[in-house]
Amino acid sequence: MKNRIILLIFFLLGGLGSEAWATHIRGGYITAKRISGYRYEFILTIFRDMGSGIFDDPNELYPDINSTTVLSEHFVSRTQIPGRETEIVVYRFEYTYSSPGIYTAYHYKMFRNENVLNMDNSNQTTFYVETKVIIDPFLAFDQTPIITKAAVDYAALGSVYRYNPGAYDPDGDSISYEHVASRQYIQGTNMSQWVGNYTDPAIRAGGQDSSQSIPANMTLNPVTGDLLWNVPRVQGQYNTAIKIIEWRKKRADKPKRDSIGYVIMDMQIIVEDSRNHRPLLQLPRDTCVVAGSRLEATIYATDQDLNDKVNISFSGELDTILPVSNRAQFTFIPSLFRPFFGKFSWQTNCSHVRKQAYYALFQAEDVPVNPPSLVDVRVWRIKVVGPAPILKAVLPDGNGILKLNWKKYICTNAQKIQIYRKIDSTDIKLDTCTPGMPAGLGFVKIAEVAISDTTFLDNNNGKGLKKGPSYCYRILATFPEPAGGESLVSNEICRALRLDIPVVTNVTVTETHQNAGKILVKWTTPFFIDTVLYKPPFTYQLLRYEGLNPAILVKSTTDTTDTTFVDSGLNTEFKTYRYQLRFLFGNLANLIDSTPQASAVRLELKPGIKQITLQWSATVPWSNNGFFHFIYRKINNEFVKIDSVLTEGGSYQYTDKGTFGGIPLSDTVTYCYYVDTRGSYSNPLIVTPLINFSEINCSSPTDTIKPCAPPEVVIQDPLNFNCDSCEGLRAQSEFSRTIRWKGVAEDTCGQDVVSYKVYYSEYQDDPLQVIGVVQDTFFVHTPLTNLAGCYAVTALDRSGNESFLINRTCVDNCIRFDLPNLVTPNSDKLNDLFTPICISSAFVRSMKVTIYDRWGKKVFEDNTPPEINWGGFSEKTSQDVVSGIYFYFIEVQFKRLNRADENARYKGWVEVFK
Repeated sequence: MKNRIILLIFFLLGGLGSEAWATHIRGGYITAKRISGYRYEFILTIFRDMGSGIFDDPNELYPDINSTTVLSEHFVSRTQIPGRETEIVVYRFEYTYSSPGIYTAYHYKMFRNENVLNMDNSNQTTFYVETKVIIDPFLAFDQTPIITKAAVDYAALGSVYRYNPGAYDPDGDSISYEHVASRQYIQGTNMSQWVGNYTDPAIRAGGQDSSQSIPANMTLNPVTGDLLWNVPRVQGQYNTAIKIIEWRKKRADKPKRDSIGYVIMDMQIIVEDSRNHRPLLQLPRDTCVVAGSRLEATIYATDQDLNDKVNISFSGELDTILPVSNRAQFTFIPSLFRPFFGKFSWQTNCSHVRKQAYYALFQAEDVPVNPPSLVDVRVWRIKVVGPAPILKAVLPDGNGILKLNWKKYICTNAQKIQIYRKIDSTDIKLDTCTPGMPAGLGFVKIAEVAISDTTFLDNNNGKGLKKGPSYCYRILATFPEPAGGESLVSNEICRALRLDIPVVTNVTVTETHQNAGKILVKWTTPFFIDTVLYKPPFTYQLLRYEGLNPAILVKSTTDTTDTTFVDSGLNTEFKTYRYQLRFLFGNLANLIDSTPQASAVRLELKPGIKQITLQWSATVPWSNNGFFHFIYRKINNEFVKIDSVLTEGGSYQYTDKGTFGGIPLSDTVTYCYYVDTRGSYSNPLIVTPLINFSEINCSSPTDTIKPCAPPEVVIQDPLNFNCDSCEGLRAQSEFSRTIRWKGVAEDTCGQDVVSYKVYYSEYQDDPLQVIGVVQDTFFVHTPLTNLAGCYAVTALDRSGNESFLINRTCVDNCIRFDLPNLVTPNSDKLNDLFTPICISSAFVRSMKVTIYDRWGKKVFEDNTPPEINWGGFSEKTSQDVVSGIYFYFIEVQFKRLNRADENARYKGWVEVFK
């Protein structure tokens, strides 16, 4: 019976805190590595307060939040951090998952070390860290990011504090950083949540930043992982957490990368009142190098305390590369003179190429006259790209075929050679930090071959290349995922096929009309023709295409000097026409070859607020890139050139904002335009430029553009509501709250905003629904029985255009549930009932209360929320219970912002004293 009592009390209290427990945990994290199949290795790293007296209490790891499995530890190592009163203890675990899936491995432990300022009761709060792993058939073996810096650090009062976890991904995956709150594990719920009353350290310490102009703040760079506290104003211990997220493109057909796991590191910052000043590092600018080159730099550090020495150290990924010969080298050179410095060098090679930059982490730590020592941590980003392949030649290799030859690529660990082609030559200024094919130049990837290949036959995917254009080629190398990476683009070689047929040079609209439109078509005579192989007479046949309709023969002649045709009776206002020339020989008119189809330039207009955007395009065998296209607008019954556009990339656009002549566009005026395009075959035998006109198109400015969204939404608590007032919490069941926002500035994109639409959802994951449209910049939401919810506001302009919904803001209910530990049922109206001291009654959905005596026998049960009102009697016998200790177990479902947070459990004891 005695054992039964002990077990029951332990179950009900769930390990509730006791001052007898020593407090010791400062920080820590879990990293994971897939060993084989579904088997993982987990490394738990704990940073402990050496003054706690705790040495080797047991540690466990749980392989998934939904699993009851507990993994026993395997002790790995114990080391001390000199001068930091902290030891690092490392444990190893292994576990085999049953199937692919998403798993959250976690560790929790009682207790954190005491006196952490930015949370409640740290010595009675569980320390909690987790890491997420994803087992996916599309992923190769994976390892979470590795952290190289301690999760405990010192800061000086009044001095800017910097920290970096020194994380890197051994697989070459990209990583990002997110500043999150420290978490605790709620025993019995299988859930974690923020530690009690967590506050950002900078907000908890308060004060102004170093400029004395804005409040002190803590920021985290999501790319580099640099944590900056500007500046600590109150000494003591603070905890916060950094979420290090791993990203990889899991499928080649998906443009975006996927999150494939993360590590949450809980860290402690100890702020001390010191006359010491932090040293300052001076790093080179972030740089990029070509694999095979040697990178050298000098790293400097200074300290305003003239009697302090400074040591510079180097760590991070570049200090862990295997084999050791591939690592970067850093030598600190002790000196009595300032600045302090060290020499960095790294001989790069092809194995170092990858998409993501390497993060070289440097730390300057002073040897102060006034302890403690302080550090400055900074990251130098170094990107390694592949050397450019060398294209040797492009030569004809049959009818409609060009053969490319290049030198064997120097990096044998590369995976593919990509081949790019365009019409006309383009000068590319190589940028070491931008490998691959630069966007917007018109190059199109036409093939991808093995890295061992050195030749490629371009026959246009079996269709054959057309005669006339000068085809220009460049190649580049790509490296295998997940590290990936590209080389710089190669040199360019251009080549045209033998021009033994005529080519189309002009398809220009000369008359815009619905049924009397005209198009002028021109072509060249053949420059080279084999009259032995092809016997005269020679015939031109000009075909016209419209949509998917069959071709129509519009001209046929054996006069080879006749190279023009005006096609009449067309609907050039609304239709686009394409033309193709066929070249035949002999009396039987045998086909020698035909040209690609060439279309007229099509102009589209998109009206906007006091502006009209022109977009034009043409499907032609020559290139219209790299030339100025001229914009004509009709003014006083004559077309006038109002501007020009230098075209690149095949997408042509111009916006007329009424700047020509200083006369703004009017909504009541119709404006007519045409575009004069220029292009070239880049073939010296064909005249350049090729000039072609679009049709004439007309439109008026209209408002089809969305206004900007309101820049900020503020949710105000009801005036009659106070979370700290228990009487108010008990009494209120219906609320009214005000939502406010800043109006859209008229001088930006709010000149015609006339009203605002308010959206609301009770739960964070639910879709937003419209609850009102107002002309003011506030909205009163009433009646409410629940203060949890999300709001968003959009702007509406006079034409009914609605802004994007981007400013969703959410708040949760204020949950209070405080219970007494003493009941004196003597009718003196003081502690007569076991009932909540403070409870947010309006936010309770349901409640179930069970009370046991010390023998484990149930004496009371109730499920009527929100009050309990147990007066110390036995529900079964209706008799008063004897004085003593009773244990309660309460399950409450609250109204919360997230459904996953609604269920809470409370267990403890209450004394009945008569």
